[in-house]
Amino acid sequence: LCSCGVPLPDCHFWSAVVGTAFGQITRDQARELDKLEQRVIRRQRVLGLAPVRWSTRWSKRIHIMLEERARLCRSISRLSNAEYIVDSGKEVTFGAIMTRLDGTRFNTVHLVRDPRGVAFSWQKQVPSDSEPRDMPRSPAVRTAARWMSNNLFVQFSLKRLGSVYSRVRYEDLVAYPDDAARKIYRVTSNPADSNGHADLSFKSAHEF
Repeated sequence: LCSCGVPLPDCHFWSAVVGTAFGQITRDQARELDKLEQRVIRRQRVLGLAPVRWSTRWSKRIHIMLEERARLCRSISRLSNAEYIVDSGKEVTFGAIMTRLDGTRFNTVHLVRDPRGVAFSWQKQVPSDSEPRDMPRSPAVRTAARWMSNNLFVQFSLKRLGSVYSRVRYEDLVAYPDDAARKIYRVTSNPADSNGHADLSFKSAHEF
């Protein structure tokens, strides 16, 4: 579901974005792109977390994934007239791969929440805001292990691979939202280049 409350195919904005980026794409083609990304993320997990930049030319699948993502992001930027695209994903490998996207400035906003709050939240029954079902639940031990590993991976990989890295405590964001927002803006703001075109930037917010 889009944040406007309707399924993505029925959303005027996303329909225009997909049409501009890919033309008349079918559901089967969209599913194939989704499967491709899942295969890339699953099979390139180790390389995706490497704290160095590596060439993607040898991997046809990664090249196709990045080409399709670039087309999608250019369409979003063009139709929304936005200087920044905010990706609120939590998949570290995906973020690490996206840092290789040509013509972009990848900014990481690492949103870290107290692990006790995370463990409590993952045990609650909460409706998903993007899928027609409840959010999955997880026991505290598994949540703690995932919290540690994910945060270490962000520190190890995205902090080194991205153009900008900023860590923000969730509790500070709640208590002092204006100060936290100003901090993020100061770190990630990027003026337009000499031709008047702003770099396409991704801010990946992680709440682990």
